[in-house]
Amino acid sequence: MKITAGFLFGVVSLGALSCASAVAAPDWVSVTDAPYSAACNWNDTAQTGTDDHVAIQNAVNANRNVYIPRDCYIGTSTITLGGIFPFQTIQGASPGSSGNVAGSGGGSRLIGASTSAPTILVTAAIPGITIKNLGITKPIAVTAGAGADGILYAGYVDVPVIDNVEVSRHYNGIHGSSTLYGIIRNSYVHNNVLHGILFDAPTIVNDFQWYVSETFSASNGGWGGLVVSGSNAALGNKSSQGTWSGFRTFNNVGGLGFVGNSAVPIQGIRINNSFLGADYYAEIFLNNTFNTYPHLITSTYLELNSSGQCIQLGGTNSYLLVSGTVATHCNVRDTVTGIVNMP
Repeated sequence: MKITAGFLFGVVSLGALSCASAVAAPDWVSVTDAPYSAACNWNDTAQTGTDDHVAIQNAVNANRNVYIPRDCYIGTSTITLGGIFPFQTIQGASPGSSGNVAGSGGGSRLIGASTSAPTILVTAAIPGITIKNLGITKPIAVTAGAGADGILYAGYVDVPVIDNVEVSRHYNGIHGSSTLYGIIRNSYVHNNVLHGILFDAPTIVNDFQWYVSETFSASNGGWGGLVVSGSNAALGNKSSQGTWSGFRTFNNVGGLGFVGNSAVPIQGIRINNSFLGADYYAEIFLNNTFNTYPHLITSTYLELNSSGQCIQLGGTNSYLLVSGTVATHCNVRDTVTGIVNMP
């Protein structure tokens, strides 16, 4: 029996077992099923596996909903999503199916060995691409270079979703571009060469309205999260932001940074119910955001690894509202006016 997920509209007749106006979602296809037949036999101990990138890419090209049942090696290739279908989902095993917990990537991984290309590339301008319940990593012997990001968005996207995804050992863990509404939730980015999460290089619009929630960024070589505004005012005269809620950092070079410019000010940064701790440079860095709308930090705990600046302000910033926030072992520093202690 084939089971299909979907929505039912109209009247259901139980006696006849028939549905009026039934609209079903497309079937889920596993990359290990024929005609794709990926081996998905990566062995962590031996650090070897069959290169399944052709089988996985063929499945992605032919189906809207693609299932990764276990660990799959893709060699030095990239899996491209959204090239054929909008509102496409690639999903691994559900959390708990192998004793996994939320934020651990579920029970499936993609292992990519490229030192210069992303493991997953999301096509620009294709809406609704979802990546869920998946780990994305590299073989132990491979060191990622520039361009070898875990998930790279090629440009502006509508309604991208990253849910319960773990990204490690890449150059940047998650590298996003502009969006008017994007979601990253219940995820874990760690031990990447540069940043855990990076939003930069906007196209179409200058907005980075990503809503990041219940996500942990740890032991990355750069920032736990970093937003870098574009400078092309033709895409819009401001860079509107989403929300960082329940965001947690640990042992990164910096916690959460925002770098703007006068041509495209960063507006409306919102950080709430977060814990930014044991990072080194600063927990929150606002550099030349040139904002005219308030930045708001609420119900957040800041704890720097060593004595320094929990919140560092560089260049031109204004309208910073802080409430219900605790800072320990550090203070607020404005590079122009000096140090102002947290209330």
